[in-house]
Amino acid sequence: MIKNKYKLLALVAFVCAVTGITIAYSALTQNLEIMGQARIDKMNWDVKFENLSAAQIVGDAEVKRSPLLTSAKIYDFDVIFKAPNSEISYTFDITNNGDIDAKVSHYGKSSITCVGEGTTKVADEAIVCGNVEFSLKYVSNGAEIALDDELDASESKEVKMTLKYVGSALPTGRVRLTDLGALITYKQK
Repeated sequence: MIKNKYKLLALVAFVCAVTGITIAYSALTQNLEIMGQARIDKMNWDVKFENLSAAQIVGDAEVKRSPLLTSAKIYDFDVIFKAPNSEISYTFDITNNGDIDAKVSHYGKSSITCVGEGTTKVADEAIVCGNVEFSLKYVSNGAEIALDDELDASESKEVKMTLKYVGSALPTGRVRLTDLGALITYKQK
């Protein structure tokens, strides 16, 4: 009988202990809940060229063929310099009509190649090649386009493209400038 009393007492103690631990645990716990929703909307990437102006001429220069404009390219222009310190420039916009902020990840201008004609070809190429400047600068501050320049969504920046002959003399024969260009690559900011 004494054994049964000890068993009963041990059982009651066990039940009390389990009940006490359960009450203590529930008193020391807190439920935290997070509820909400999310969605992914379509984003639009649309960085492009727009609004190419007519030529602005300083000095004695002539436009033989005006540039063509697409959203990704300004090309096929032909100009003639007839006097030293003459320049031809065009303005255009680089526009971000998209929803995603962008920045310049690559900017490089090609090396201009001079191709002379006739018996004075080499001398004429030397006169011209070192005296040609090609630049792409922001109209707002005059700074050259550079890596990491930002173009936020719905923003547009006006750029001036200038080709200038800064030489003090003209060549004897004709010199064509080839490989005149630049590549600007934008990526997500």
